[in-house]
Amino acid sequence: MAKDKIFLKDEVEANKGMAWGCLIAAILLTILWICYVTHIFPMRSRAFVEISFPFNILLLCTPVIFIKTKYIEKPGFKYFVLILFSFVIALVNVAIPKHGILGWGALIVLTSHYRSPKMLGFMTTVTLVLMAICLGFGMLIGEWDSNLMGVSDLDFHNYILNGHEANPDVLEDRFYWLNHYLEYRPESSNRWLSAFGFYYGGRAASLLLISFISIQLCNRNKKLLINEASAINEKGKIDADLNIACQIQQQALPREFPEVDEFDVFALMQAAKEVGGDFYDLYKTGATQLAFTVADVSGKGVPAALFMMKS
Repeated sequence: MAKDKIFLKDEVEANKGMAWGCLIAAILLTILWICYVTHIFPMRSRAFVEISFPFNILLLCTPVIFIKTKYIEKPGFKYFVLILFSFVIALVNVAIPKHGILGWGALIVLTSHYRSPKMLGFMTTVTLVLMAICLGFGMLIGEWDSNLMGVSDLDFHNYILNGHEANPDVLEDRFYWLNHYLEYRPESSNRWLSAFGFYYGGRAASLLLISFISIQLCNRNKKLLINEASAINEKGKIDADLNIACQIQQQALPREFPEVDEFDVFALMQAAKEVGGDFYDLYKTGATQLAFTVADVSGKGVPAALFMMKS
C-alpha cells in the first residue's frame, strides 16, 4: 500500500513537472517565433513557421491548465502530455530541421521524470522514428538548410528544374531537386541518403546516449523509491509496536490512587515520544501516611526500563 501511494505521488509530481516543462517550452517557442516574424532570425520559408508556431504554443500551454484539477492524478495524463509534446516537437522539427535535436532531447529528459525505464525506452523509439519522418518533411516544406539540401538557397535559383528556374520556396522544386540531385551534382551521392547520414546518424547517436544516461538515472531513482516504500512500511510496523508498548506501559502505571482525608492525589505520565521513560507508584504506609516513588530511565534503553518496572 505504501509503495503504491509513493509511486502514485511520484507520478503526479512528474505530471506537474511535464506540464510546467510544456509551459516553459511554449515561452521559448514564443520568443523564437517573435524573432522569426520580426526578421531578427532570417528565414526564406516563413509560411509554415508563421502558421504552425502559434498553434504549437497554444498546445503547449494546455497541460498547465490541469495542474489544479484531479485530472493531473489520472493514469492517462502522462500519455496525453507526452503525445502532445511529441506532436509539437515534430511540427517544430519540420519547420526548422537543423534545430530539432534540442526538442527531441527535451522530450527524452522530461520522460525520465516518470522513473520508468520501459516508458523511456518506448519514447526513445518513438522519437527516433518521428525524427526520421520529420526530416523528410522538413527538407520539403521547412526552413531551407544548405547542409541538408546540398546547395544554398541563393545558388538554387541558378538551376533550371524541369524547364523553369528553381524556387526554394516551392515544394515541387525541392522534391525534384532531391530526386534528381545526381544529374546536377554528378560527383556527389544520393541527396536523400546523404542528408539522412549527415543529420540523422549523428543526432540519433546523441539521443541514444541521452536515453541511456536517463535510463540509468531512472533505474537508480526507482530503486530509491522502492527503498523509501520499504522504509515507510518498516516505520509503520515500528510505530505499531511502539503503540502497543505505550499501552502496556500505561497499564503498568497505577490508575487508582489511595484516598487520604487531608488531601487529594493524582498522577499522570504523558510521554514526550512514543514511549516514555518515567515511572511512578503510590501506596499507603499508614492511616495518614502516603508514600510515592518516581523514577526516570529515559534514554537508558529497554533493559533499564524493564528493570525499573520490575522494581
